[in-house]
Amino acid sequence: MRKRTKSEKPTLFERAVNRLGWAWYSVKLKVSSLFPKREKIAKLGAKRRKDAFFVYGMLLLPLIQFGIFYIGVNINSILMTFQRFDDGKYQWASFYNFEFVWKDFISQDIFGSVVKNSVLSFVIVQLMSPLILFATYFIYRKFVGYRFFKIMLFLPTIISIVITVTIYKKVCDVAIPAIWSNLFHKSIRGLLSNPDTRYGAVMFFYLWLSFGSLMLMYLGAMNGISDSISEAARLDGASNIQEFIYIVFPMIYPTFSTLFYTSVATIFTNQINLYSLWGTSAPPAVMTFGYYLYREVSMAEEARYPGLATLGVMMTLVAAPLTFFFKWLLQKIGPKVN
Repeated sequence: MRKRTKSEKPTLFERAVNRLGWAWYSVKLKVSSLFPKREKIAKLGAKRRKDAFFVYGMLLLPLIQFGIFYIGVNINSILMTFQRFDDGKYQWASFYNFEFVWKDFISQDIFGSVVKNSVLSFVIVQLMSPLILFATYFIYRKFVGYRFFKIMLFLPTIISIVITVTIYKKVCDVAIPAIWSNLFHKSIRGLLSNPDTRYGAVMFFYLWLSFGSLMLMYLGAMNGISDSISEAARLDGASNIQEFIYIVFPMIYPTFSTLFYTSVATIFTNQINLYSLWGTSAPPAVMTFGYYLYREVSMAEEARYPGLATLGVMMTLVAAPLTFFFKWLLQKIGPKVN
């Protein structure tokens, strides 16, 4: 075989083999670092051996849980889409469930309302992102009154959801109608009882609960910005708005983009706290797809499981490409921070 001179470039096949070799070498290094050789473990003291076994033991439980309750459940759901429950056992049914779901569920009137509410909830949360970012920046810069807003916005994440829901329902359906009647001498229905205001009241409650957790993510990212960068910007005469637009937001953009495209993946699984407010009896007009699927699974007989599993898989086939698309788009148009 003729030897290649130094001026000649390696072929595509040679480059691929070289890349695979280095990739395999890096994998072996990582695995060997996680699982040291027996001779190396024998040289460790008794305390080091106990520490190593403790760490591996603590990692084993979540790995088993992940394997059973995520990988196992999802694999079983995918297999169930090709089965039917007849005569007390599951039988192979090919693509029957896909046809059944298309005719049974998608043709129903509730389908349009469920999908509309799911997409609308996602859009409303994303439209609130600028407000969440500015509120987080307000707390990050410790402006006057930031402690009060910090407590008020984080309060729902601290208090039990049962207590929060009970108070919110009393405020919407008892306190507000009573105050309105005393002020204007006119009776009105409760915000959650009135079909015209029900969805708005649900979304306000969901945003209020989500505000604190999202702010915690953004605040952690902002606290990771070096103080020297902010000080240099202020010395150059940058205002608070300019600092937020040109320094803070580009620095926390990876966190923002991650939260955005991961929320795309939850369009058809988010139930916007409907179960906390109504249990399994939420009004159809405010149902999201996540709530509908959860309610049906919790109330359905075993014979309906294959159809519900198929419905979940079909929605995943819609949400997954959207998630990868938005991930690519946000990485493409996002600011580049060196």
